[in-house]
Amino acid sequence: MRDAISQQYAGRTIEEAKTVEKDGKTMYKTKLDGDGEVLKVNFNADGTVVKEKDKDKKKH
Repeated sequence: MRDAISQQYAGRTIEEAKTVEKDGKTMYKTKLDGDGEVLKVNFNADGTVVKEKDKDKKKH
């Protein structure tokens, strides 16, 4: 997950991260701070972005 963040979200810092199990699969929920906004990004175990929302909860 850290590799995916550093490649896809360079310049952002991990504000919060937690591991969750969903449908028998491991996922990571993160809050990334940077550029004056906080992004909520969910990753699969392989680092693929599953979901991304900005602080206003708009889907990207």
